[in-house]
Amino acid sequence: MSSKVLEKIKNRIPSFKKRMMEISFDITAQIYEYMKNGNNMTQKELAKKLNKKESEISKWLSGGHNFTLETVAKIEEVLNQKILIVPMFAREDLGIKYSSSKTVTIIVSPTKIADVEYSDFLIKNSENLSLKYLKPSYNSNTIH
Repeated sequence: MSSKVLEKIKNRIPSFKKRMMEISFDITAQIYEYMKNGNNMTQKELAKKLNKKESEISKWLSGGHNFTLETVAKIEEVLNQKILIVPMFAREDLGIKYSSSKTVTIIVSPTKIADVEYSDFLIKNSENLSLKYLKPSYNSNTIH
């Protein structure tokens, strides 16, 4: 398929669908981050704790899964970590106490998980509290 045809197809996808896929990939990346660096947990172990088949967890983590809030909440409980953080409550959810300083440092480095390139954001504030966040880096020739 030529890039012009792919571009036409891509342009027909509604913006909310593109955003939905982006959120899904963000959730997947965050789950991977917590599994590998926070809990040293395998897909098989996560499946057992969620009372799911390993194949279902594998499908979820391949990207593009339409996670329900209930599923996300169950995964958060198993991993003992927040996956979704609402901006209005982010300070509270991240355990950041009030600070008059508005200095935030964002460090970006590339990461690859399951053959998907991610931008690895490490966000730090003046109180040395940090949030690691992975965001897919999209190739303009790829439809997500």
